[in-house]
Amino acid sequence: MNYAYCPQCGKKGSVVEENQTHSRCSNCGTDFWNNPRAAMSVLFINDKGELLFGKRAFEPEKGKYDFPGGFVEYNEDLFDAAVREVEEETGILIDKRDLELITTYTLEYMPGVSAIDLILVAKKWEGRFKASDDVAELEWKPLSFIYDEAFRPAYPGLEAKISRYLPS
Repeated sequence: MNYAYCPQCGKKGSVVEENQTHSRCSNCGTDFWNNPRAAMSVLFINDKGELLFGKRAFEPEKGKYDFPGGFVEYNEDLFDAAVREVEEETGILIDKRDLELITTYTLEYMPGVSAIDLILVAKKWEGRFKASDDVAELEWKPLSFIYDEAFRPAYPGLEAKISRYLPS
């Protein structure tokens, strides 16, 4: 964590990183913890068993594919965040009652920043998919694409966890 000023006392250059997860202000003694950020990814599965992937328009990992989703904002409900992020990135409307949490992963989002990624599946949605916000393109691809180098991040065991949602 890099702070030019301590957010607590305002002293410039006083926050010293003790290790990757902890920093302390040398002036006021306030501790700062580098806790994981809450994020979510929403899986859309079409009638052919393909998943919706979004191509990232910006860094980190610009040009790589991920699922629609993003970070939960301060004091925001996970499901409300998923509804908001999906509409921002895809133009699709979902009711939070049509989302199901299927698994979680802890991962390094970028150097020094970890995230807890909560994976949800959308059981129903309305509208037409259109890439927007920080998504350059949306594409339907087979589940096996999660093993492609163009997909980030790695979700070990995801295939088995979502297989029950695929059409028979």
